Amino acid sequence: MPPRDSFARFRRPSLRSHQGQPIAGAARSVLRSRRGAALTLVTLGAVLVHAYGAAADFTIVQKNKQFSVPKITIKLGDRITFVNGDGVNHHVFSDTKGAEIDLLQRPGRSDTVRFTQPGTVEIECAVHPDMRLEVQVRP
Repeated sequence: MPPRDSFARFRRPSLRSHQGQPIAGAARSVLRSRRGAALTLVTLGAVLVHAYGAAADFTIVQKNKQFSVPKITIKLGDRITFVNGDGVNHHVFSDTKGAEIDLLQRPGRSDTVRFTQPGTVEIECAVHPDMRLEVQVRP
């Protein structure tokens, strides 16, 4: 019977390739540093997403001379894409302080707006005054 290694349980497990072969010392160091760098990047990414939150995207379609919804609530930093699904021009317009919008849209065009200040934004179509949209931007 071979002599028993009493320290075997305290040693780190050896690194092995995807084929099960032991990895030599230099290659082992490279793998450890790459693994550490990858872990650092994943952790940093998770911290940034948590700190800033992921922005959401919404779509508002203009069809039959009306917005697809009369009111929408979004979070700070979210984006709304305005799509002109009509056969006529629309003019997405807001003079709300800090959220000014002035988009002349030909049929089929889409434009995206990011909302960076909390509050209520009143949007209308300057061409069709009955087209109104209220955007509630929450912190």
